[in-house]
Amino acid sequence: MVKHWVLRLLFGLYLGAASASAAPVLVLDAQTPSIQPVTTKAEQLLDIERQYTIDTLPEQGFEPVTDRVSHGYQSGRLWLRLALQNATEQPKRYLLDIRPTHLDQVTLHQQFVEGEWLSQHQGRQASWQGREVAYRNSLFLIELQPGETRPLLVEIETTTNLAAQLRLLQPPAFIMESQIEMLVFGGFFISLLVICLMNFVQFAIIKERAYLVYGLYLLILGVYFFLVEGLLHYLVQPQGVLDVTAWISLLHALIFLMSWLVFRQVVNFKRHALKADRWLTLGVLAVTGFALLAVPLGLDVWLRPWLWLLVSVLFLLMFILSVWLSFKGLRTARLYILAFGPMLLVSVYTILALMGWVTHISWNNYQSLLVIMLHMLLMQLSVSEHTYAAKQNFEKAR
Repeated sequence: MVKHWVLRLLFGLYLGAASASAAPVLVLDAQTPSIQPVTTKAEQLLDIERQYTIDTLPEQGFEPVTDRVSHGYQSGRLWLRLALQNATEQPKRYLLDIRPTHLDQVTLHQQFVEGEWLSQHQGRQASWQGREVAYRNSLFLIELQPGETRPLLVEIETTTNLAAQLRLLQPPAFIMESQIEMLVFGGFFISLLVICLMNFVQFAIIKERAYLVYGLYLLILGVYFFLVEGLLHYLVQPQGVLDVTAWISLLHALIFLMSWLVFRQVVNFKRHALKADRWLTLGVLAVTGFALLAVPLGLDVWLRPWLWLLVSVLFLLMFILSVWLSFKGLRTARLYILAFGPMLLVSVYTILALMGWVTHISWNNYQSLLVIMLHMLLMQLSVSEHTYAAKQNFEKAR
């Protein structure tokens, strides 16, 4: 038995060395953790011109991944290669999790026999038919026999941020993590829906516009995250292609608009700076209108990175204006700074990461969801404070 296993191990090492070229080998043994990050174990090749296929891919040109893989908004193709070696005496099953969720096309090529590749296609623009595991990210099942070395190639194409984070999970660890993830997402969206309904009810009762504007802002933000994080695909599990790119672009433009409307409504910006409010509102409406029109014209993909930069500029501008108003003694502006400060930091950092200018810490969304929840609750206080101040002004006027 031991002799047979040793022979299989030597054959696996030979086959891996012959077929994987210079692909780095990740040895999986009994000490391998149940969740193993493998991004930095791989090598990458950025194919901007999309000139290579699985059959014409050169052996040279790959570079080691020293950190996160994030190339910003690129229209090219990204190749990642590595090999997995089962150094135990038992067959092993692993799940290769490839993030982020927004990647359009993710293809895993596995080499079982030298020169022959088995390809599996996933991603946001791919059908769910034939998937071994239903999950919102691209997830591939890999089974390794004792002593086997399996060369892998990951091929990624997308119209958004060309990035990748690879993790290798054992099935029990994946089940536990996915259950916690769905629990967190469920709690977040239920809380968001409750706050939205609460604001709509308050608007219906007291006719204060701030509640309506804030409720719409949260609703648009929630639907945007629902689509971007692949939860609609997870619930529907489409047998064909479910393309939500146009809807995401529309919601992106509306978030830009509603962020400004919430600011000017909460701090009553029109009352304190009439001319600035007029020109800034016209500018925001013009950008929003162009972004909405770009969707049917097919320009939304080209516009997306520029719109993200404008969102960053708008967020910084609103923060500076709220600081200016707080120095003038406006209490709602101070509450707005408290509510918007964490959201500003996370949003600007995420946008810079999407542009490929900084390295994204992790594609785990727990931190972002926590900041958004804090933002929603503190912003609700700002809206309530605005309503209370408006009521006091009305009573003084009477």
